[in-house]
Amino acid sequence: MGAGEGNIVPEIHEIGVLLVYIKLSTRFACDKATPSHPFLSPSGSYQLKMPEPYENERIEKHNHPFREYAYQPLLLGDVRLLSIGTGSEELHITHASLNTAPSYTSVSYSWNGQQRDHDLHVDGQNLKVIKNLRNGLPHLIKQANTRFLWIDEICIDQKNDEEKALQIRLMREIYTKCQECLVWLGDRTLEADIAMDAIPRISQHLKLHDAVQVWEREGIAVGSPEVLDSSLWKGFVNLFSRPWFRRVWTFQECVLPDDVFFLSGSKVLAFADIEPLAMPLLHHLTSLQLFFHNAHLGEPGLHAGFLRVLRTAEFKSLNQKPKNCLDTLRLLYFTRPWIASNHLDKIYGILGLADSSLQDHLVVDYHSTDVQISRQVAQWYTSFGEDLFILNLASSFRRYEDGLPSWTPNFSRLGSHWCIGVIWPRFRTGMNKESVPRPFPSVLSGELHVRGFRVDQVTHVVSYSGKPNTNRAEKCRNILDWEETCLALSKSVFGETGIGVPDDHLEPNQGDYDSLKCFLKVNSTGQCLPPELEARNQDLAVQIRRLSQVSRLGKFFCTQNGRIGLGPISTRPQDQICIFYNGSTPFIIRQRPELGLKYQLVGDSYTYSLMNGEAFQSEIRQPDETFILI
Repeated sequence: MGAGEGNIVPEIHEIGVLLVYIKLSTRFACDKATPSHPFLSPSGSYQLKMPEPYENERIEKHNHPFREYAYQPLLLGDVRLLSIGTGSEELHITHASLNTAPSYTSVSYSWNGQQRDHDLHVDGQNLKVIKNLRNGLPHLIKQANTRFLWIDEICIDQKNDEEKALQIRLMREIYTKCQECLVWLGDRTLEADIAMDAIPRISQHLKLHDAVQVWEREGIAVGSPEVLDSSLWKGFVNLFSRPWFRRVWTFQECVLPDDVFFLSGSKVLAFADIEPLAMPLLHHLTSLQLFFHNAHLGEPGLHAGFLRVLRTAEFKSLNQKPKNCLDTLRLLYFTRPWIASNHLDKIYGILGLADSSLQDHLVVDYHSTDVQISRQVAQWYTSFGEDLFILNLASSFRRYEDGLPSWTPNFSRLGSHWCIGVIWPRFRTGMNKESVPRPFPSVLSGELHVRGFRVDQVTHVVSYSGKPNTNRAEKCRNILDWEETCLALSKSVFGETGIGVPDDHLEPNQGDYDSLKCFLKVNSTGQCLPPELEARNQDLAVQIRRLSQVSRLGKFFCTQNGRIGLGPISTRPQDQICIFYNGSTPFIIRQRPELGLKYQLVGDSYTYSLMNGEAFQSEIRQPDETFILI
């Protein structure tokens, strides 16, 4: 897991060291050959020296027979490796250059917020590790196909911030050059064992059959009364809800190596077996949520786990690194829900996957604040980026004031964007078709100077009035009420009367609009879906999830020049709608009269008839000017 997570909390231990034999059961889910080395007896037992606790915890620490492990300084570009095949019973640490290092196995695991209070004997000294790692080490050693392990908690001096900063810059190399990566998910459970055994079988069946048929065969189909009590579904919940799937650091640790294997106790599973299940299971979970309404399906953990596997597979197919600065910002956005003990690790933890220019520009320093690091990232993007996507991220929901300019996101605490459909497609609002050079922004004293022009002004807004934490039926009713209010505003703008819907209000067409409203009505009353909607169950469910986010975090608005649109929740009348050169969307700004001709960025918007460069041909386009965003 991440360098720098956890603190050392000493625990008193008993004099005298016992040789503990931890019996490892035979691997079932994977038939990889196990190398022979002196830690494994012919019976398959692993010998690991660990002290037992003191009976009298008041005995002074200096009576301990092993002194605290003393790290030797690393040369630039070197790493430490844990030797597990030296011919003796003890573990040893050796230094090596990454350019000439022997074959080694990298290890990925979760710190789980645990303290480093369990003893491990290395080179005749006492090294503190977390319980999760100590429990997993015997299994990792037995499974490893090399004689060396790279484990961050052991191979990086966790009390040395300067060393951690240097080693973080080597993470891409460390995980790219390893022979394999072993992911320790935690101790075995009966439910997890069932899932680990079933996944390779299901993966093969999905290559031959439709997913619905596979779920029926496995007893977890939509409509099956036994699905909630199914041992397989409980196994999925147990396995994919493990903390590893929600940590920031573990993402790059799984993306970068070529060969990745997951361990749950003694069970072993290749990532290649898990990958085909991610998308089908994500869709299946969505369908089950709608069918069972308020039943507990283990949604938060399952959704995070399935999505992590899906994202990992996507990045592996992209050759393990973003193609440009834009990809790096998108990476920072979709990793935002994942957890790190230190907020700075929300940024540092993805550097191994980031554009190389960010690694060169960013100073890794655990003494910095998240505001300072966010300013560095913003400065990097305005210098190296080719668009204004940073302003789209700044439009994400902010839970508190952090002292950053309105145009600079807090990259370590990014909230959800009000509409993912606005920032993911590549609109071309500020990309004129003319061959003239487009002016790029500049940063002066923390203020962003950007060229563009005004096109419109907000006159009316519609806010969502639903209460949070309601059940699904109530959420659907709240969304319907919000939509009816938005529709009424649209009709007043376009002069429509009766039951008709203005063309500009339909997205993308009348048929989809009618289906979505019908789907909402059915789910708000708990009725059964008609056959024509049952076939589109998953697709419509995804649209409802996105619409729910727009209604909660955004506002529907109309403008002075007869347009309608959607913007952030902070949008209000008299806000200006502008086109910035190199921006993919229209932006909403608000003048700060007390500061002269300076503006606060309210956020990006989806403004009808402005999304694809139409403003450059508009008769109401105002002259170009420089906007100063504070």
